[in-house]
Amino acid sequence: MAAEAPHQFYNQLSNRAEGILTTLADDMRISGNVMGQPQYLLVLAGEHMRTIAGDGWTKARIREFVFAHTQNSHAHLKRTHRMAGALEPQDETRLRPLVETPEDILVVAAGGRAGAFSAYVPGWGSKRSSQAVTKEVKR
Repeated sequence: MAAEAPHQFYNQLSNRAEGILTTLADDMRISGNVMGQPQYLLVLAGEHMRTIAGDGWTKARIREFVFAHTQNSHAHLKRTHRMAGALEPQDETRLRPLVETPEDILVVAAGGRAGAFSAYVPGWGSKRSSQAVTKEVKR
């Protein structure tokens, strides 16, 4: 997938999945082209992954949570000059997601055991021109 450079995020305070993913979602919400990316890649380091898995979260649940918590209101996007048009009353409650579906958020575990530093990689372009490809690696 064509992508921007990785964006690191840090959360050493939370010992729960929701806390770590809330920090991630808050950072992602204003990253990249907030008008819609084809996909995002989440790279969860060992310490974060152990906490998230220890709380029983699956990749599907991670994707759903991040999708729900990274949406921007049209009002925010217009106020920050990322969306054209005059501010309208319904813009406060009208939301725009970063990606089309939760399945467009790819989740991988990588890195060592220590450290509360994980990353995300915003996709670039459109789904027509760039999508992640997954291939099985056999030993």
